[in-house]
Amino acid sequence: EDRARQRGELFEKLKIGDEIEGKVSGLTTYGAFVNLGAADGLIHISELSWDRVANVADVLQVGQDVRVKVIKLDPDTSRISLSLRQLGQDPWDHIEKRFPPGAIVEGEVTKIKKYGAFLQIGDGIEGLLHISELAWEHVEHTEDVVQVGQHLRVRVLQADRSRRRISLSLKQAEDPSSRPAETEVSDYPGEIERVPEAERQRVYAEVSAAPQE
Repeated sequence: EDRARQRGELFEKLKIGDEIEGKVSGLTTYGAFVNLGAADGLIHISELSWDRVANVADVLQVGQDVRVKVIKLDPDTSRISLSLRQLGQDPWDHIEKRFPPGAIVEGEVTKIKKYGAFLQIGDGIEGLLHISELAWEHVEHTEDVVQVGQHLRVRVLQADRSRRRISLSLKQAEDPSSRPAETEVSDYPGEIERVPEAERQRVYAEVSAAPQE
């Protein structure tokens, strides 16, 4: 009963946004529990750092004293949600100024997907390098061009703070002279298709070799 009373007093005293001291009491795959005296609160793994965290033990250890921010309170279930990362500034603040369109930045490949690769270009900031922006030539598989851990120089195409997304390009960061020449070819009036010079020559060669009626 005394424990329940103390827990009730803690919930009455705490407010969302409060910064409090606690001690890490346990680690799980999904976060860390912090003892606040009368109750434990949970720091979800996503609230440990603005950077992506793969292992909770890489950030916290049992017995460690920590300062945390209260982000959610649920007296009915006695749950207290805490955050470590929200004690610092959100790295996505002013993202459009930090990474304006056209800027050349360096980043490390953190993940490979069928549709492209993710690059960490700053603390807590990952951008998407879409497969169509890997090279001027067609790319079948992302891993044919880039690998996890590889450092790349890329161009920022767009930064969107509200959606927390940054679009990047590898091919547009290259020397413009490396871009294949393009020529306008049209099979039908009004329909223009832009194709590389090599492809244009192949098409013309096939047309020239076709039997004449």
